[in-house]
Amino acid sequence: MMFNIEITTKKGHNVSNKEVVKVAIDKGARLLLNTNTHIPECFLTRELIIKTLLNVGLLIGLL
Repeated sequence: MMFNIEITTKKGHNVSNKEVVKVAIDKGARLLLNTNTHIPECFLTRELIIKTLLNVGLLIGLL
């Protein structure tokens, strides 16, 4: 069975993203990026996506 595990860009909720990524990789789960937001100022932008993925170590060597 394949699982999806979410990492988030929402402030305060994103503090555990690194640990979530470690567990997902260890368990072979797919990762999903989400905002958990309802205001336009927090919608995903290219810059926010890159920053978030860099912060959890998923873009190392790809940029």
